[in-house]
Amino acid sequence: MEIEYLKIAEDEAVVRYRAEKRDGGAFRNMEVLRFRDERIASVDVYFGRNV
Repeated sequence: MEIEYLKIAEDEAVVRYRAEKRDGGAFRNMEVLRFRDERIASVDVYFGRNV
């Protein structure tokens, strides 16, 4: 897994990563994490296509 983009601002983090599968393929996903009181309050995952 390789992080391609990471942005942290106030109580939110956005990360885009590329992951390689065991069969040699790869895909990208993006996640938005929101924090409240030093805990994860919510996670939105945007599934990418195979690359």
